[in-house]
Amino acid sequence: MNEFMMNILCMKFFTSIATLNVKKAGYFLMPAILIWALTATGCESATVADDLNKKVVTIENKQIQLEITLAGGMFTGFVIKENPVNPFAWALTTEQMPENNKPFVFKGHFLCAGRWGAPTQGEIEAGIPHNGEVNSVVWDITENQVLPDGSHQLVMACKTSLEKLDVKRTITMPDEGSWFYVEETFMNHLPIGRPVNFVQHVTVSSPFLTSDMLVNTNASYGFDQETGWGKYEDSYFSWPAGRLVSGEEVDLQRVDTQTGFVTSHIFPETDSLGWITAWNPDHKLLLGYIFRTKDYPWLNYWNHWNEGKPYVRGLEFGTTGAGEPYGQLLKDNNHFFGVPYFEYLDAGEYSNKSWLSFQVGGDMDIAGVKNISVVGDQLLLEVLKTDGTHEDIKLPGAGVYFRSE
Repeated sequence: MNEFMMNILCMKFFTSIATLNVKKAGYFLMPAILIWALTATGCESATVADDLNKKVVTIENKQIQLEITLAGGMFTGFVIKENPVNPFAWALTTEQMPENNKPFVFKGHFLCAGRWGAPTQGEIEAGIPHNGEVNSVVWDITENQVLPDGSHQLVMACKTSLEKLDVKRTITMPDEGSWFYVEETFMNHLPIGRPVNFVQHVTVSSPFLTSDMLVNTNASYGFDQETGWGKYEDSYFSWPAGRLVSGEEVDLQRVDTQTGFVTSHIFPETDSLGWITAWNPDHKLLLGYIFRTKDYPWLNYWNHWNEGKPYVRGLEFGTTGAGEPYGQLLKDNNHFFGVPYFEYLDAGEYSNKSWLSFQVGGDMDIAGVKNISVVGDQLLLEVLKTDGTHEDIKLPGAGVYFRSE
């Protein structure tokens, strides 16, 4: 693991949400000498705050509210209105960020595009930020509308001047329901083909994260990031039975292990859908993600405690489980049991990927999520209760996007 990834495990978070209702906002970004105009049209729930790292747009329905920063396009708020506990309160300070990322800061669920991890020394000197340029530019709102079926659709986009890897993101939220669906298009505007990676960097923290939180997934084979390049297949394990380089065995479902670690996992070949959930019994809230494994064949999972309590838990799904420079990835050992560590985009080529996130609240006693499947237009969560019985939780309408799977 590179030095910055090790340091990030020890960094502190803060939450700061201050908004004011506006129709238009423009601002001058001195480090990049860029002027951006941001327009939100016809949406009463569009809100923007005063300074760079506080400018947000919010969309909501009867059950939930979602907040996304315009600086870096990061998901920083996702709450059920009747029980507003935010899983995405984690954030770094400007001082804690790599130099090429400043003044932008990593928060909540952010996108790594182009790369996962640190750039090479040559790339740093060329101005490339950590985890890609998309989280170090201001995103534009291109559409903000209510569709005929009553669902809310927000379209955001960003252009990168150095990497020439642009993103269009479409967020759809139903009129009723505690979920939202995201489709992203990644476009290579270089005149040559390139290796690329895309990782959804989901970082859960307090107040949602507590020591008795339970994490479930259908991910399987994995390895400790400390294993060393080229040795991953020789020391693999299978979720939830983790084994660290130190020899310590950990139950990956639980967050009461105080040892810091990062493990990376693939999904079974037979599973066309990948999923991960986090259940907090104190707040009676279940957070989850579901996605196609052809889009995101990897799960990266990290743990850090601070001052005797869990500090952050990373639930990152993406196209890679190796945060190495492409010079290393292209040499050899560039796959784990047949699953590659990167993708390839030709000149002018684009790639579409999607995922869905949900929260479920209520008076439940969950001992684990056993499976998530598509039944008609619903997502069906098969839940094991603490009394040993099973219960099915249904998310109407959410299965439409995955019916072909």
